[in-house]
Amino acid sequence: MATATDTAMGARLMAIRKNDRPPGQQLARIQRLETAVINFVNMKRAQFRPVAWLALFAAWSAAASGQMDVSMQCVQVNQAGNTSVAWTPPADPAGLFYQYVFHQFPANNPANISTTNMPNFAPTSVVAPGVNGNQGAQCFFVVTMATDGSSTVSDTVCNTYLTATPSFTPGFADLSWNSPHIATGATGADFTVQKADNGGGWIDLGTVPDNGGMHSFEYEVEECSEELLFRVIQPEAAYGCQHESNQAGSQINDELDPDAPVITDIDVDPETGFAVLNWEPSPAADLAGYIVYQCAGGSVPLDTIYDPTATTFTNLGSNAGSYIESYNVAAFDSCFVDGEPDPGAASPTCSSTLWISATRQPCTDAAEISWAGPYSLAGDVVSYEVYAEPATGTSGGAWGPAEWLGSVPAGTNEFLHEGATLGTVYRYHVEAINSTGAISYSNVEVLDFQYPGAPAYTHILRATALDSSGVEVVVDFDENMSDQHHFVLERKKANDADAPFLRIDAVTAVGGMDVSFTDLGAHSAVLSYTYRVRVENMCNDSVGVSNEATTMLLDGTADEEQLVNTLFWNAYDDFPVAVASYRIYRSENGGAPQPLITLPASVTTYEDELDMAPESTGEFCYLIEAVDAAPGPNGGVNYALSNRTCLSMPPVIWVPNAITVEGFNPIFKPVISYADLTTFRMEVYSRWGDVIFSTEDVEYGWDGTVNGAIVQEGAYGYTLWVQDGAGAQHVRSGLVNVLVDR
Repeated sequence: MATATDTAMGARLMAIRKNDRPPGQQLARIQRLETAVINFVNMKRAQFRPVAWLALFAAWSAAASGQMDVSMQCVQVNQAGNTSVAWTPPADPAGLFYQYVFHQFPANNPANISTTNMPNFAPTSVVAPGVNGNQGAQCFFVVTMATDGSSTVSDTVCNTYLTATPSFTPGFADLSWNSPHIATGATGADFTVQKADNGGGWIDLGTVPDNGGMHSFEYEVEECSEELLFRVIQPEAAYGCQHESNQAGSQINDELDPDAPVITDIDVDPETGFAVLNWEPSPAADLAGYIVYQCAGGSVPLDTIYDPTATTFTNLGSNAGSYIESYNVAAFDSCFVDGEPDPGAASPTCSSTLWISATRQPCTDAAEISWAGPYSLAGDVVSYEVYAEPATGTSGGAWGPAEWLGSVPAGTNEFLHEGATLGTVYRYHVEAINSTGAISYSNVEVLDFQYPGAPAYTHILRATALDSSGVEVVVDFDENMSDQHHFVLERKKANDADAPFLRIDAVTAVGGMDVSFTDLGAHSAVLSYTYRVRVENMCNDSVGVSNEATTMLLDGTADEEQLVNTLFWNAYDDFPVAVASYRIYRSENGGAPQPLITLPASVTTYEDELDMAPESTGEFCYLIEAVDAAPGPNGGVNYALSNRTCLSMPPVIWVPNAITVEGFNPIFKPVISYADLTTFRMEVYSRWGDVIFSTEDVEYGWDGTVNGAIVQEGAYGYTLWVQDGAGAQHVRSGLVNVLVDR
């Protein structure tokens, strides 16, 4: 019910027509009042007081009495959405009419009021400006203003906004609309729901009483009829007109969907792996065919079958031999849309295949068969029957009759087959027995019970010493080997026939994989090792062994008298073919190794003759590369490296025993080769042992002076320090005679 505030607001509206101000002032009062009404409505909306708002409109309408009263008649919406509003004009016997003020606002937002001034008395209807009756409901009322300053407010009416949508129940359309009096809650005559016929007329479908609010109507569409168009009308007998809603529902198709077929089983063809669907036919009287879907992240249509008698389908793009596949089927009737079948609802769940996998327990006569599915078929699975077909040959290309292995109840999804004949290939499948009597056949799985033998070949390509320490062993084996094998690296000290091979490491591999080992426990700088690779099958039985490979151990001596480094090494033994040659690499002063010479495979020693080289530190490092006579597995050169060995040539120092100041040989400085000159230092002493000259630059010598004065002739002591390339320090002391050229 209305509050005291609501009643007071209505009283203010009724008091307008008692005011005798001039029309201009009266219009200003109306506009101020409209603003007050908007503010009032906003306040009411914030307080969630719809009843008070309706009471306000009731009070407003009750004020419309007297000679300037206006009564709202009918609101009509045409096909374009144009909304016409009509009213009964005032009696106005005194001729005091000044103007109409036409008000409109959205039914769901009463605060959003807009107005239109109409100064002419004759028009008693208007096409509501900016209103599209196809989009929603708008409400309207008229304020009549007189020249004596009085005014009246009409009742409020709204356009009837109709929506028509497909029902969740197939074959029905849901209609919904508002009463023209929804703003005040008043009721009127019964509504008549109409449907357009093909000739442009309207057919009555039924009547609905007006409750002053929202209404609904459910229409059952006729099979295969044309597109539908609805409207709602309500007569106003007192005014001889009728309210007419917008026209709605032109996109609603009139169709009754046939019932979905029931999938009984899905088989997997043992030869092709294709899924084969079987179903019970749909009971629809006007059945025209089926549409088959595959369920994979959504329903993807596979095929349309224009045959109502069809009950099976084979998916030629199936891969049901590799994984579970799910399907659904929908029926369609003769009600095509744009020449295409319009499918009915499919089953709410997709049905799936029965998929099995089989694994052999290594080195036994047993196999484990497990499965999943089938799912969502008619009836329930009651048991699973397991079968095996032995191959009639060794390749498994032809199969003997299926042998029943056993049965397990529903809820069990695994089976152990024991007692298989070693050396035989088996093909397994499972049959799911349904309570309906239908049988779902699984995919097939093939297992080979052959005993795993050795690879066709296993070779150590190379056993090469690492730069720091340790040995890398690279293995080549049959790339077509399909069974897993263990490759076990073993080693012993070279040249010791009685030494046993020790297990170092193992990896598991199949054909096409790279196999290599890094033996960090090998002291390759001081010892030579012999390696082999033993092959074990997955039963841990030794089934083969590789060639033996012996690493090269490089050593050498330095001859400082002859300036010769002598290298010697043991022969590499052996590549899968043979050693073609040896390459010697040398590095100086910590630089990168550079090729020095290539020697025949029969040579295992070399003398490296050195020249005087003042820029050299005397540190020479060597390594040997044994080159295979055959290429590696990737077509590149196959090789093996020795350890790296370094030889230090002691510094070669020449020191003059005399200098002649201002003569032919005026500077005292040494000439040094094969030394680290960054550590050089030299001192010259007086006859009493005092340091009279020192330098750390081998190119800066003593000129026989002290503080610019020439020393006395005679012998002076010296000491020089220098390191060789290996870091060992060398000291040389002696006497130098100073002569003065006078």
